[in-house]
Amino acid sequence: MRAEALLNRMRERAGSDDEFLRPDSFTMTNVISAWANSNAKGSAERAENILNAMQNMYDNGDKAMKPTTVAFGAVLNAWARAGDISRAEAIVAHMEQLMDTEGYEEMRPNGVIYNTLINAHARSRKEGSVEKVEAILAKMNNFKSQGFTDTGPTKITYNSILSTYQKSREDVYEKARLLLQEIEEKKQQIQPDCVTYTTFLNILVRSKEPKKALIAESILKTMEKNPDDSKLRPNNFTYDAVLRICGSPSSNDRQQLRQYLILAVNTLTKAQKSQFVTPTPLTYGAFFLAIAKLSSGQEHAKLLEKSLSDCCEVGVIDTKVLEILIRTTPAPLLQKLLNVNKPPSQVNITDLPAEWSRNSKQGLPTGASQRASVRVVHNTGRQRIRR
Repeated sequence: MRAEALLNRMRERAGSDDEFLRPDSFTMTNVISAWANSNAKGSAERAENILNAMQNMYDNGDKAMKPTTVAFGAVLNAWARAGDISRAEAIVAHMEQLMDTEGYEEMRPNGVIYNTLINAHARSRKEGSVEKVEAILAKMNNFKSQGFTDTGPTKITYNSILSTYQKSREDVYEKARLLLQEIEEKKQQIQPDCVTYTTFLNILVRSKEPKKALIAESILKTMEKNPDDSKLRPNNFTYDAVLRICGSPSSNDRQQLRQYLILAVNTLTKAQKSQFVTPTPLTYGAFFLAIAKLSSGQEHAKLLEKSLSDCCEVGVIDTKVLEILIRTTPAPLLQKLLNVNKPPSQVNITDLPAEWSRNSKQGLPTGASQRASVRVVHNTGRQRIRR
């Protein structure tokens, strides 16, 4: 509102005694951006109204008011943040119409514009999002083949499409596999990173692919080849995804189940020994679910005793971890491991030593979740996608 008030003052002054204060395209774009970045109700609508006024002035002969790609991008981002995917699509469609109009030839949407729209589809989780982002990717590749290199897909494009696949309710593993293959074939131009592989692993969790344990292990080895590469090395989300894959085997074949179990144990061990990662309640929760499904008897008891001891030592037991333990562990064994006198089904997190949960959500003095803490420490891929 203050930015728009300044705009109106400039208009008044320019109309009376100071022509040099007359607003131009740069001025209007800044006001549009101010509204687009505002959390005020109706801010996206207001940003678009100013953009429309700007275009009308240009169409009526005010050449200083020519709309910019930045202005359209700001409005697009505002509608994307508001979760109105149809209005976001309309902005891009309008740009595509303008680029074939005399005077607007350079209004062609660039990679940033299309990436913003793809990311909006990824967040929307709406039916048909997969097909829409694939159509956008085809359009970007087509523009690039015509020589418009600034419209070509980037790593952000591919990561956002993988994110759309991950959030889809459809079985999209084969699509994701082919897309990852396409990314890896473009290594000279596009380097897959931790976000790329971790998102793919999350898609693999729900897949019925019979060899997904081997695929996950191979991806993990690729990411671990160069520990000094901070953009590629595994983070908490990576290890958690692999552990969830181990807990969702797509076969009852005994040999394959053994592979899943070995991968689960090795993955937790890597997460524990890594200087860049600290296992969280989600990590241990995924591991407890995996070994409950993949082992039994004395083997399960030994694996659980060791991993639960580690979990307590680092202080990351929380309510969800406790619920998983109660659900998957024989009562006498869990009673012994937790050192409690009552049935495990009646045990509450407050019945356990406080130091066991000191680094979990229950134990954080700020009340911040352990997931949020990991995001801050490891600068996750989702944040990079947003930027």
